[in-house]
Amino acid sequence: MKAFSSRTLIVVFSAGALTFLLGLLLAAFAEDIFDRKISAGPDTFSRSLMGHHGLDRFLDEMGITVVVNRNPHLYGGSSAFPILLLEPVAGLLEEPGIWPRDDEGILSGIVDCAERSGVPLIVALPKRTARPSASEPGWIKSEKFLPLDEVNDLLTSEELGLNISRSARNGGRSVAEGSLRVVDRTTDLDADELRLTSPTVDLGPAIQVLKEGPYLSPLVSCDEGILIGRFGRSNPDVYVISDPDLFNNRGLARGDHALIMHRFIKKYLGADGVVIDETLHGYRSTDSVFRKTFTFPLVLVTIHAVLVLAFFIWSEAPRFGRPSPPPPVLAPGKTLLIDNTSKLLRSTGDHRSALHGYLKRTVAVVARRYSIAEGTPHKETLRMLKNLTAARGLDFDVEKIADSVSDRKLSSAEALKLARKLHAWRRELIQGSS
Repeated sequence: MKAFSSRTLIVVFSAGALTFLLGLLLAAFAEDIFDRKISAGPDTFSRSLMGHHGLDRFLDEMGITVVVNRNPHLYGGSSAFPILLLEPVAGLLEEPGIWPRDDEGILSGIVDCAERSGVPLIVALPKRTARPSASEPGWIKSEKFLPLDEVNDLLTSEELGLNISRSARNGGRSVAEGSLRVVDRTTDLDADELRLTSPTVDLGPAIQVLKEGPYLSPLVSCDEGILIGRFGRSNPDVYVISDPDLFNNRGLARGDHALIMHRFIKKYLGADGVVIDETLHGYRSTDSVFRKTFTFPLVLVTIHAVLVLAFFIWSEAPRFGRPSPPPPVLAPGKTLLIDNTSKLLRSTGDHRSALHGYLKRTVAVVARRYSIAEGTPHKETLRMLKNLTAARGLDFDVEKIADSVSDRKLSSAEALKLARKLHAWRRELIQGSS
């Protein structure tokens, strides 16, 4: 015999499955509920003008998978998508940042991962630094342009012959027709599959561009210089976006910026997704999947799974300890005999005959108790017992009961009622006289 019925198990496991699903949903969205990142910097958590939350949402809505990575250990494996580094310099004055050196191993790990995976590495250069608002979290109070020499350090310009420049210009403008080259990599690597006719860009009062170098191929360019370029001698393939206003919250909705970014990633690179790195912005999580299962809120799912497993083992266990002795074949006492007799009487279906026999035996027992001679006629015996009952002050007419027993219309319920009266009368005359 099992510990629980099937219905109980169905109810318990249905409730368990529902709470397990809710636990997984809680774990999936816990960061948005309990640990929502509020940032004003150049990262995907930031909704400020210099943040990139809009790019994250835009690519997702366009069907491009976005993986926001905070774990440096990911780069010890491989990546299925191009790796995008969004302004890999801290842009807040309170947290002055520099490009991570090789001793930290993060940047070299990213490059090795891209090379090992055969995916491109996209570097979007920084342009501004900002001071966050003390009263409004996630807002910036003021901003200013980064020094060009700090931006140039990211390009190792001594080796590549490149440099950053800014040109003052107001309002939007069009870049040269056909400047965005979309390559069909499955046929001819040099074929121009698609061109944008005079795409409009609006990069604010100062356009930040790359000057041409010996190893830089322009993909999107304007009169001032290169906006998106590709390094010709690098492994992995490295692409540089010179001006973050092309894709940040400030500039993504301007001109044809969104179209340029979508076609660059989807058409030119042929990528179905991108990995946006956040480790270089300080959002680093080194916890393994095993350790995360014991931290809130995923620990709730772990506890739930352990409880369900324990309950399942308990429910499937037929017993605990030594088995109970089997019950006897025949129960002791008169109860079994009485039950069997009543079943036999009910099975005959003639309650009048059963009641008549019970009347005859009851009258004989009471008559013998009061020394009424055997062989006395039945009617005379009933009359003597009636007088004896009246003398004892009992309201019971045994002759009337005998006439009722002989009634052909007597129902089984009435027969049971008369039998109870006879039993009470006999007990009163026999036990009450002792």
